[in-house]
Amino acid sequence: MINKLFSILFVISTTLNLIEAFKKCIISDEDPSLCTIIGVRDPNEMYGLNLISSKVQNSKITKIKFNDSRIYHLPKELSLMFENLEDLDASNVYLSRFTSMDFPYRNKLRKLNVSNNAIHILPKRLTVKFDYLEVLDISYNLIDTIENESFTNKERLKYLNLSHNQIKVLNVDFLSAVRNVRSLNLGCNEISEINLDCQDIDFKVKELYLNDNKLMSIQTCLIKNVAYFDIGNNKLIGELGFLDSKIENLNIQGNSIESLNISRKVKVLDFSNNIGKSLKINFEEFSSLKTLKVSNLDVTDYKDLYPQLKMLNNLIILDISHNNLKTFNFMDIPESIECLNLEKSNLKFLENFDLLDIVVPNLNQININQNLFNCKELTKLVENFEKFNINVTGFTNENKDKFIRENCGNDENYDKKRTCNDGLLRETLKRYQT
Repeated sequence: MINKLFSILFVISTTLNLIEAFKKCIISDEDPSLCTIIGVRDPNEMYGLNLISSKVQNSKITKIKFNDSRIYHLPKELSLMFENLEDLDASNVYLSRFTSMDFPYRNKLRKLNVSNNAIHILPKRLTVKFDYLEVLDISYNLIDTIENESFTNKERLKYLNLSHNQIKVLNVDFLSAVRNVRSLNLGCNEISEINLDCQDIDFKVKELYLNDNKLMSIQTCLIKNVAYFDIGNNKLIGELGFLDSKIENLNIQGNSIESLNISRKVKVLDFSNNIGKSLKINFEEFSSLKTLKVSNLDVTDYKDLYPQLKMLNNLIILDISHNNLKTFNFMDIPESIECLNLEKSNLKFLENFDLLDIVVPNLNQININQNLFNCKELTKLVENFEKFNINVTGFTNENKDKFIRENCGNDENYDKKRTCNDGLLRETLKRYQT
């Protein structure tokens, strides 16, 4: 009798727990394949989902997202509960463990996001059960160690994000294992050392982010096949050369580079904020360059950086802001320019601004904020830009008085009641893009 009573109580308790667990899985009306699991505080709660919901229903779910949950480690039953699961988002759920124990069964996951957690280490055989994984995001954690054989050499893995961690050293085992990924993001770590013999691996990564680390040099074999390379804000010193690379988009801002040799393939170049005051650029061939950013170099003449600036016939975006130019001549830039940033460059004059339709006929956006124009000069500039249908950053037809006041000194000749010509001008500078 007592045993029967205990059995009844157990069934009631289990049923209530299962019903409560099932409530946590919300099926999206817009996307029936998406299950959002809300309010889980213990990985064991997930077991109820397998029992209370039918296998037919579970088989339709291919995407799971945890919301408002604290699970500390991923429930190992997930791949059994949802046999067709392809996309798992377990970001910001307080994970402190991420190991192969969490995935003891073969699975069909293609995308796995465990970013914004408290994972400290990537242990051995982490991805051994992932046969289809293409995207893995482990960014914004506390990882300082990647053990040997953490990543098995999976041909399918295309995107790996390990940015915003505490990684200090890259070893050859890790680089060899991820050599076939398309995009590898290791930015915002503490990497000061790359242990690699260039004869050891054939690195095929196309997008490589090593920005905001502590690197003083870079092995050329790492960038042999790279098209997008970000090594900004490191400790590179002296001469840097990429003549034999396939790089099209290069960010080397925030280093101490004095001499730069780049290949003819480069389309986007950013070497702003470099400490090397005598910086010189040697373009082997410059016909492909579309975006050039050379801000905050404290230069007084942009032609000192590259005398043949006007010959960059495909240049669309030019940023020479935050320098010490004093004056600028529109005759010195290529007529292909569409977007020009001259913000905070101590400018007092813009030469040939009345010939814009001839010298830069494609110009449609300009930033002249925070310079040294007097109010009368600035008013003439703004009205002239409007005449040629050129958008001025931060200026609209309705805020002319405020714009003039904020971007010029006191000038008794300036009439605050004067209005500019009608016309709708955009307020923001184009984002830098290819």
